[in-house]
Amino acid sequence: MINYLVVDYKLSEVSFYGISNSNRPQGRSQALIRNSQHTTVVFAFAWSLFYLHDRWRVGFVALILASLVGVNRVYVGVHYPIDIIGAVGASLLGFTSVYAARGTVMNFASLCIHIENRLRTALFRAL
Repeated sequence: MINYLVVDYKLSEVSFYGISNSNRPQGRSQALIRNSQHTTVVFAFAWSLFYLHDRWRVGFVALILASLVGVNRVYVGVHYPIDIIGAVGASLLGFTSVYAARGTVMNFASLCIHIENRLRTALFRAL
């Protein structure tokens, strides 16, 4: 689940230029739309829980709670709705990309663990 979160957090830093030239909520003047990192991270948890648990209810509740975080960010005035939509899209893109590459990631992790075990064994023999 950590792999999903790292990828999703990095994707949340993607900005969309040229979509909006208006001032940011709460007087923040930037001519770009920034995805909500709060919403991206919470949705990363939600997608992961939705996938990892056999029961659909856990994932559904997680998605509802993540949606409430997004609504709260708009209500408080720190993001526009398009920021939240971008955050949901970025988290879903991150989740699906890690999910699609899970075989390669697991093989690489197994190789790293094997190398670490061999190095540890060699180090303890030298001592």
